Amino acid sequence: ATGHDRMIAPGPKHCRLAVLRDFLFIQNRLRHPGLSKQKDLDPQNVLFGTLEKNLRYDKKKKQLSFQYQIPKKTCSTMLGGKVPLSVFLSIFDDASTWNLVCEDRWRRPGVSTHLQAELGPAGLKGRGVNPGDLVDIRTSVVKLGKILGIAHAEAIDVNSGEVICIGRHTKYMPANFVQNALLGPLMPLTKWCTSLITKDDTKVEKELSLDELFQLQNISANSRYGRIKVVNGHNNPNETCHGGSQAIMMEMLGHKAAGADLIASGNPLLKSISVTYLSPGRGTLDIDVEDIVEDKNATCLCVKVQSEQGKLVSEGILTFKTNHN
Repeated sequence: ATGHDRMIAPGPKHCRLAVLRDFLFIQNRLRHPGLSKQKDLDPQNVLFGTLEKNLRYDKKKKQLSFQYQIPKKTCSTMLGGKVPLSVFLSIFDDASTWNLVCEDRWRRPGVSTHLQAELGPAGLKGRGVNPGDLVDIRTSVVKLGKILGIAHAEAIDVNSGEVICIGRHTKYMPANFVQNALLGPLMPLTKWCTSLITKDDTKVEKELSLDELFQLQNISANSRYGRIKVVNGHNNPNETCHGGSQAIMMEMLGHKAAGADLIASGNPLLKSISVTYLSPGRGTLDIDVEDIVEDKNATCLCVKVQSEQGKLVSEGILTFKTNHN
């Protein structure tokens, strides 16, 4: 058997990581990696790649952590060649979901309802956000109940020990009898069945830069409107637009809007982002920007993602520092 097909044997010392590996093994057999591939956080890389022996779990703290080297493909030339805060938010999305799966007896991945992230001291200084930088990603479960799961996340610059950014993730954890059974007591059987699926791994998709993957179309003259067609690279495992992708779209257009303001000076820097998710995103999405508050030091924007039919998919509040020289 190839590395793509071999089964992961549970280890008694790391039972929660064994659960996570089983979950990701099933996901890898059934789903397209989507946005996770852009961040090198796809199941294939976690199971057989650079993260295979890099995951750590602290049962007492309910904390999942791993060391992450920032890939160039997660950085934006438009945003100064650094990792955008929205990309860290999308990393927190994936990592905290893994954390919740580890702790939940039914292995429920849940559905995101809210994500937020804010820059810390290192992020404000531009540390730990460049290609090749080493970052410690840490997530911990704050609450896990029948309806909601909440996790805290942080990214630490390994070189300085300072916080790059922190985040919070809230998920709706619906009860689905069939899914709960397949990922709960029947997980060994589910894993065995999915291992029999023939998956074509010979097709290699062209690797795109972050700016190429999130290139907005039909941008208005005042940078208050843009449009993008959702492709596989934007998706989550459920094949709808990843919550992290929507945040990146918001930051890309919001950065242009903040930079277009006459009151702004210097290159806008996203200091905080808070996104509420309302419905699945598919097909072509419209992004609209509205000003909330602005002064000589900061611009606060409301960015909405909507379907072509006008249905609200998500809404974000983004605060940009516009005078940070």
